[in-house]
Amino acid sequence: MYKRLTMICLLIILFSILYPEEVTERTNENQQRTATVHKLKKDITSLFKAESREKQFDWWDEKWGNNIPERNIKKETIKILVNGKDENSILRNEQFALRIFLSDDSYSAILNFWVDMDFNGKLNKQVDSRVQQQLISDNDQVDESKTRGQILITVEEGFNQVSNLHLLIQAVDNGGEDVVFLSVLPVRTEYSISGKIEPDQPFILIIAANEKDKWMTSSDETGSYQIFVDKPGEYIVQSFDIWDHLENMYTNDDYSDLVVDPGITGIDFHYIEP
Repeated sequence: MYKRLTMICLLIILFSILYPEEVTERTNENQQRTATVHKLKKDITSLFKAESREKQFDWWDEKWGNNIPERNIKKETIKILVNGKDENSILRNEQFALRIFLSDDSYSAILNFWVDMDFNGKLNKQVDSRVQQQLISDNDQVDESKTRGQILITVEEGFNQVSNLHLLIQAVDNGGEDVVFLSVLPVRTEYSISGKIEPDQPFILIIAANEKDKWMTSSDETGSYQIFVDKPGEYIVQSFDIWDHLENMYTNDDYSDLVVDPGITGIDFHYIEP
């Protein structure tokens, strides 16, 4: 065994001496690929990171202090709508609007974004997974509504960029809580990448990227996924458990320069214990 390892090391050294340019080129490619993967993960993490509650409270204090504005609408309990409805669906990358009617004597609310783990369209706090929490306030920097007691927020990026995502969006204030359901549907094309997450786990993020753009989807209840891209070409495909559904498990599977024309299957990701 020792002689075999020694022979392999000698062959590697000999190859690097005889073909230094090729070794350098491969090293550069590996470094570039690693940098691309790290940037992807950083971008995705920041995309779903809500602004800190402390920062939002600071903004409210600076704007209003103790001079709370008068309300011109009244409502006994809080109500939330997504694109004007209690439940709705959008295509990937379509923006969506959340309109929140605050209850009486409330000037702010908490938005909780939950992933619908049991795919039933109803919030079950023992089963569903809360993935983001955000404080919103009447007439704060993100409120597009001019009406007191009503908050309008348009979401242009983030959850709407992940196809096959099933969200429950909960609004909570002093008058109770209300929930809407939103599903993000894929934009189907003739070019796709598919595979499976092992162990079977829904809502694991899968990303396909080229030099100019990225496409995201999430696994379904069986751990399977299909991600549609706009055109044929070479793609890097990665998987991230961005919301920690698998509790610190990770994958070493790394797919680079996958040729999609028109489609490719069997791109699986195996998550293992640390």
